[in-house]
Amino acid sequence: MRETALKAKKVLPVLFLVFLFSCSKSGTTQTATPGKPAPNISVVDFQGKPLTLPALRGNIVLVNFWATWCGSCQLEKPTLNAFYKKVSGLPDFRLVTVLYNDTPENAKQYIAQHGYTIPVFSDPGGKTFAAYGCTGVPESYLIDKKGILRDKIIGPINWDSPDVVSYIEKLAKE
Repeated sequence: MRETALKAKKVLPVLFLVFLFSCSKSGTTQTATPGKPAPNISVVDFQGKPLTLPALRGNIVLVNFWATWCGSCQLEKPTLNAFYKKVSGLPDFRLVTVLYNDTPENAKQYIAQHGYTIPVFSDPGGKTFAAYGCTGVPESYLIDKKGILRDKIIGPINWDSPDVVSYIEKLAKE
């Protein structure tokens, strides 16, 4: 009996890994890795105009995945909006907030209700969410002017803190 239990302890982790890799399309999970080129984004604004990462080359890009139904996103949005007001004057900064599992109608209503000025994009088919290897919302990714992913932030943060604002200002000068 004990010998069977020991074999099970050795086999189960291997079976789990086989299962995990068999659930992804290519055998590996895509993910955005700091220090590496950022995956492309392929999103559309509310008017249907597409936006891709190559079109933003030369800019610092903050990609923020969120949803109107997400409690943590709701807590984060006021600070993201205040942050955006502070840094939107930087000529080389772009904010791309991307809806996850939500509708543009919900987002339009939510943004208007709160008086936010942040730009919002849809992610048709969830391709950008998948390309970044997101596990939930909110998740944010900071990309430098050369297209390299600098930071990956899982969960909500206080975006308008002086440290975050000065970090973005510093990146803008690079």
